[in-house]
Amino acid sequence: MKTILKVFACYFFLQSAAHAKTSDDVDNKSAKSFESVIYPLKDGRLRINITNARLERMVVIMKNEEGVVIQKNFIDKKCEKAGITYDVSNLERGKYKIYIRNKKDAEIKDFNIEEVKAQHRFITMNVVD
Repeated sequence: MKTILKVFACYFFLQSAAHAKTSDDVDNKSAKSFESVIYPLKDGRLRINITNARLERMVVIMKNEEGVVIQKNFIDKKCEKAGITYDVSNLERGKYKIYIRNKKDAEIKDFNIEEVKAQHRFITMNVVD
């Protein structure tokens, strides 16, 4: 009789351990509803990639140091992944911010525009006849 009780107890504990959820499986309410990445392109433009995990309507706003809105873009709630490209070649030097937000979360990305001197590259070739 004791052996049967031990077998059932071991079986019960093994089954409960096998069906237990880890913290990754539980829906984390504090997780952000979107992810964003900002990076410069080779031709001088600025690219923002946004992954909208919960499919909510979003707004992306670019402002200068004084808080003046330079550009505003809206992302539809049906769009899971969005990419926005800004032409920053006409902007003056200075600090800028990009605000990305939906109803629940907000993110602020900073970037600077600085004057870069053009780099010249001279290539010499020796032509042998």
